Amino acid sequence: MISLVDSKPVQGELMLNRDGSFTYYPQPGFTGYDSLTYTVYDGQDLSTPNVAVIYVGTGAGLDPATYPEHFTLSQNYPNPFNTMTTIEYTLSHQAFVELTVYNTLGNQISLPVRDYQTPGVHTVHFNGESLASGIYSYILKADGNVVGKHKMVLLK
Repeated sequence: MISLVDSKPVQGELMLNRDGSFTYYPQPGFTGYDSLTYTVYDGQDLSTPNVAVIYVGTGAGLDPATYPEHFTLSQNYPNPFNTMTTIEYTLSHQAFVELTVYNTLGNQISLPVRDYQTPGVHTVHFNGESLASGIYSYILKADGNVVGKHKMVLLK
């Protein structure tokens, strides 16, 4: 089955998942109703249009006062590392995040994070088992803006 979006939501972004489902990410600060229209294709027939109405509440239990003030990217630990290392970063508000790892030639070798994420502290366990010993850099972007970059050393 394949989901096809006929009309996108106005107050948020929509990500179609490989399994045919979708994930909705409201704009920061938005509360209320949003909707989208979609059809489903089963390989032979196209369904009639369906409307999905989405309610975005205030996030009960989430206290914006506890959100970090700024986006930050921390140095990985341990560094140097042998196959596994941890990378932490904080988000002050919901954002589309990309964490990319590069080799010394500037070639992208890994994209451990590429997703919308909520405010708070996030942790990534990076596995360098398939990589050669050397110096690598990692860059964090939030909504297309560079938050920070660091170097890490892989020793095997």
